[in-house]
Amino acid sequence: MDIHKKIKTLKGEELPKSFPSGAEITKLPKIKDSIVEIKCPKCGEKMEREMPDKNKLEKETAGNVILGCLMNYTPKDKFEGFFANAIAGSIINPPKNGEVEFKDKIKDWLISVLEDSIIREDEKGKKGTYYYWVIAQVLNELGINE
Repeated sequence: MDIHKKIKTLKGEELPKSFPSGAEITKLPKIKDSIVEIKCPKCGEKMEREMPDKNKLEKETAGNVILGCLMNYTPKDKFEGFFANAIAGSIINPPKNGEVEFKDKIKDWLISVLEDSIIREDEKGKKGTYYYWVIAQVLNELGINE
């Protein structure tokens, strides 16, 4: 699986990263004339701030999606915690070519986590992390074409 594979919208456009860190957002250039007024959560004082240009974020990749799904998943036992750490470690420190392979047991578990991360709506409201078409591209990269 190529963890650097770019995720595209249904229109074929590349997506900006879904869950950037605070440091990544801070480094973004500001949009001219985009001053918004916000309230300081600590003191309640009103402040003005320029909005960051989120279109300048790095693009969403299969690896970023997997990490996003793992961040929002609560392991049921220590083995799932081990699987999550093994997968995250492979994505954070990949081989130079970006090709990562998982053992069948870990891959099967990852597939279930990805499928659970699809945004769905039920009587309680929406749940999930990514739209079906994002997860489908990652599954395809894992070799799942169902």
